[in-house]
Amino acid sequence: MQTSGHFRHQADTCLRLSASSTDQNLANHFQALAQDFMAKAAVAEVRDKRDHFRLPRAPKAVDQQNRPPAEPSGPSLVSETSRGTAA
Repeated sequence: MQTSGHFRHQADTCLRLSASSTDQNLANHFQALAQDFMAKAAVAEVRDKRDHFRLPRAPKAVDQQNRPPAEPSGPSLVSETSRGTAA
């Protein structure tokens, strides 16, 4: 994967070749290539920024419906007399 700096360097090279060319068709071709490289540089820069600021993924949530019911812990809060079973 090429970086935005690489594409900008390629665009600069094409512009220099265009400026030094005596053939107008070739100069136009180098200018078109430079525009393409600059567009690729812009896309690469956005991609690089997006990847740099990507947050880590959160762990998957436990499915609450598939969890076994919680067992009560400790003594029951309901007394025998409140249930009506006292003798």
